[in-house]
Amino acid sequence: MSSIGLLEDVRFAFRKQLKNPWVSATAVLALMLGIGANTVIFSVVYGLLLRPLPYPDSEALVKVWEQNLEEGSDRNVVSPANFFAWQEQNRVFDQLAAFYDLPYNLADVEQPEVLQGLRVSSGLLQMLGATPVLGSVFTPEQDVAGQEKVVMLSDRVWHRHFGRSPSVLGRRIKLNGEGHTIVGVLPKGFRFGDRHWDLWVPIAFGAEDRAFTGRFLRVLGRLEEGTALAKAQSEMDVIAERLVDEQPQANTGWGVLLVPLQDDLVGDVRPALLILLGAVGCVLLIACANVANLTLAQVAGRQKEIAIRVSLGAKRGRVVRQFLTESSLLALIGGAMALAFAWFGMQVLNRFAAAQLPILESGEIGLSAGLLAFTLAVTLGAGLISGCVPAWQAARSDPREFLKDGERNSTGAGHRIRSVFALAQIALSLVLLLGAGLLIRSFFVLQNVSLGLQTDRVMTMKVLLPPVSYPEPHQRTAFFDAVLERMAAVSGVQEVGGISYLPLSGLRSATTFVVEGRAAPPPGQEPHADIRVITPEYGRTLGIPLLKGRWFSSQDDAEKPGYALINQTLARSLWPDEDPIGQRLIYDWGEAIPVEVVGIVGDTRHSGPQETPAPAIYRPLRQKPQILMTLVARTETEPGHLAEVFAGLVQEVDPDQPVAEIRTMDQVLAQSVASTRFNMQLLGGFAFLALVLATTGIYAVMSYSVTQRRREMGIRMALGARRLDVLLLVLRHGLALTSIGLAAGLLVAVAVGRVLENLLFGISALDPLTFLLIPCLLGLMALLACAAPAYRAARVSPMTTLKAE
Repeated sequence: MSSIGLLEDVRFAFRKQLKNPWVSATAVLALMLGIGANTVIFSVVYGLLLRPLPYPDSEALVKVWEQNLEEGSDRNVVSPANFFAWQEQNRVFDQLAAFYDLPYNLADVEQPEVLQGLRVSSGLLQMLGATPVLGSVFTPEQDVAGQEKVVMLSDRVWHRHFGRSPSVLGRRIKLNGEGHTIVGVLPKGFRFGDRHWDLWVPIAFGAEDRAFTGRFLRVLGRLEEGTALAKAQSEMDVIAERLVDEQPQANTGWGVLLVPLQDDLVGDVRPALLILLGAVGCVLLIACANVANLTLAQVAGRQKEIAIRVSLGAKRGRVVRQFLTESSLLALIGGAMALAFAWFGMQVLNRFAAAQLPILESGEIGLSAGLLAFTLAVTLGAGLISGCVPAWQAARSDPREFLKDGERNSTGAGHRIRSVFALAQIALSLVLLLGAGLLIRSFFVLQNVSLGLQTDRVMTMKVLLPPVSYPEPHQRTAFFDAVLERMAAVSGVQEVGGISYLPLSGLRSATTFVVEGRAAPPPGQEPHADIRVITPEYGRTLGIPLLKGRWFSSQDDAEKPGYALINQTLARSLWPDEDPIGQRLIYDWGEAIPVEVVGIVGDTRHSGPQETPAPAIYRPLRQKPQILMTLVARTETEPGHLAEVFAGLVQEVDPDQPVAEIRTMDQVLAQSVASTRFNMQLLGGFAFLALVLATTGIYAVMSYSVTQRRREMGIRMALGARRLDVLLLVLRHGLALTSIGLAAGLLVAVAVGRVLENLLFGISALDPLTFLLIPCLLGLMALLACAAPAYRAARVSPMTTLKAE
C-alpha cells in the first residue's frame, strides 16, 4: 500500500467522522475510557510488579524470614542469634544484613520531631547501592558496640532541619537523648521497602545482643552469583534444622523462608492488581464492542456507497482497509485523549491511594516510555478489534443484491453480529459487576465486625521517651501520669488512657508463656500471647468491656505482686471450664515474669477487622513502665481540633519531647481497611463504567433495530397490530438478548469468582444475595435501555410508512 493511498484513506476517514459527529464522539469517548483505564492500572502494575527495583542486581536480593511451622506463620521476624548463625554457616549468600525500624526523637532543633529511623547492620546500604550526596555509608568498624554513635540523614531531614548545608557533616545531633555524629546524607528519593526513611543508624550489636533469641530483626540477603533460589532454600533449611539441635528451646518448630525482595514488597497486593488488570481489560473489550456496534450500524447505512465502489472496480481489500483506517483513526484519537485521562488518574492515585497504601508512595506511578508504548499498543489493538468485524461485514456484502433491491436488503445486514456484541457486553459487564458487588458486600460485612472497642470521638498520639533521659521506671510512670493528668483537664475530654500497642495499628509484641502448676509443654509448643501495657483508665476510654474481675487501679504498682488482665480468647483457650481469676501465668520477657490474673476483658482486633483476635495479656503501666506508649482521649465532640493542644501538653512536661502519629481512632480504623477499600473502589468504578457502556450498547442495538424495522412495524400496525403489541415485540427482543447475556455472564462469573476468594471477608465467592441483586440491576438497566426504542417503535405512523413505500 502506497503512502498516497494511505493518506487518501485517512482523509476520507476524517470526512466520514465529521459527517457523523455524535457517533464519532461516542466511539472516541468509549475508547478513551477503556484505554485510559488500562493505562492507569498498567502504570501501577508496571511500577510495582514489572519494573526492576532501583538496586544493583535487584533480582538477586532476597528477604530471609523465619516461619513458625506450628502456627503456619510464614513471614516472621528473626532473632539476632539466628541471624549471626546464618551469617557464619551459609554458603549461598554473598552477603546478609539485618535491620529493624525504630522511631527517634530529634531534639536540639527549633521544633523537636519524631523521625522514622532504620537501624541497619553494616553492608545493607552497600547492598542497596546507596551513593551518599555527602559523606559515606557506614563502615564495619562503626557497626560495633561501644563505638561513637553515627547517623546518616535523608534528604528530607537534611533540607528541613539543616537547609541542605554541606557543613552538616561531622555535626552532633541528639537522637533519643544520645549524641550522634552525622557522617552522610542519602540522595533525594532514596528508599528501602515501601517508604522513605528519615534516619539510618548502625545496629552495633554487643556480645550479649548477638546471643539474644527474641525475634525482631528483618534480614536481607544477596544470593551468590549463579545460585538458584531453590538451592539457597535447601541450604537454609539444613541450617535451620541444625539450629534446632543447638537451641531447641528457641528454635523447635521454626524454619526459614526465602522470598525475592520484589515479591516480598508486593506479595499482598499482587493478586488484587492482577484482578484489576483483568477488570480494565474487560472494560476495554466492552468499549471495543460498543464501537464495533456503532461501526456496524454505519456499514448498514453505507451499503449503497460500498456497492458503488465495488461495482466501479474497488477491490474488497481496499474496502477492508478503509474501514480499518476509520476504526484506527477513532482509536488513535481516543488513545491521545486517554493519555490525558490516564495522567489525571495517576495524579489521583499518587495523591489519595498512596495515603491508603504506603507501597504506592514510591513514586513509581507515572508516565514513562514503557507506558507510552503500552498505550500505543493497546490503542492500535483496540482499533483493530473494533474495526475488523465491521470491515469483514462490509467486504462480504454482495453489491449486485443491494443495487437490485436497494435498502430493503440492508435490513438484516449485520444484525446477528450486533446482537452477539451486545450479548458479550452484557456478559462481561455482569462479571465485573458481580466482582465489584462481592467486594462491596465483603467490605460492608467487614465494617460491621465487632471491634471490641469504640472508635468514635477518640484522639490518639504516640510518645517515645528517650531511654537515656528516662532510665528509671518511676521516671517513665511520672511522665505519663503528668501528661494524662493534663489531658484529662482539657475542656471536653471525658476519659484518657494509654497502651503500648494501639488496637487496629497492626503493631504487637508477642511471647511464650506457661500456666503455673501445669506441666511445661515440649519446646516449640508453648502457647503465645500478645503482651500489652495499659493504664488503669485505658479500657474505659475505648469502651472495652470488663467481663469478669476488675480493672487495674493506680495502686497496682511495683510494690504489689504482678497482676494481669487477659482477653476472652485466652481465657477460653486456657480455662474453658474454670474460673481464670486468681490463676497465675509465667511469661518470657527476657526473664520469667509471674503474674496473677485479676480480670477478663473483651477481645480487640489489633491488625484490623479481618483479624481473628489473638490471645492477649495486659499489664499495668505502673508495674511494667514502657518508653513507648500511645495515649488516647475520648471527647464529647469530634477531637480533631485537640491535636495541637495535646502535643503542647506533652511539651509542657518535657520541652524536648515530641509526639508522633496524632490521629483519631476512626483514621486508624480507616487505615486498617485501606487495602480492601482501595480494591473495592477501583473495581466498583470499573464495573460502573462497564455498566454504562453496556447499557449504551444495548440502547444502540435496539435503536438501530427499530430504525431498520420501521417498515415492518408500519405494516403490522396497518394490518391491525396494537401499539402495545409493537411495544412488547421490541421489549421481548431486548429482554431475550439480555437474558442470554446474563446467563453467559453468570457461568463465567461462577468460574472467575473463585479468583476473588482471598480478597473477600465473611462471604463466599458465590454469595447468594450478590448473585441475585446484581443480575436484577443489570436486567433493569437493559430494560430501561430498550424502553426508549420500544416507545419509538410503538409511535410509528402506518400511513406515513405506507406512503413512503
